Amino acid sequence: RIMDLRVEDHPAPLKELHRKQVELIGAQKNIFSALKELNEDPVRAFAAYRALPLVSREMAVVRAEFAGFLKRENISL
Repeated sequence: RIMDLRVEDHPAPLKELHRKQVELIGAQKNIFSALKELNEDPVRAFAAYRALPLVSREMAVVRAEFAGFLKRENISL
């Protein structure tokens, strides 16, 4: 569950990145839920469809920031 991912469980430099990522995952969940219910609420689904590219771009920024952190700290996965 997303709510089980607590910010306090991570090193200080990663807390903000983790918080952003969890927030964006929650936004993606809401978007996909709205898209799934297209027939029940087409206006909400359309709004979700319009928000998806923005959330995807923000997620890409967070991934790039995380990659930068790994590089700065000389951490390889």
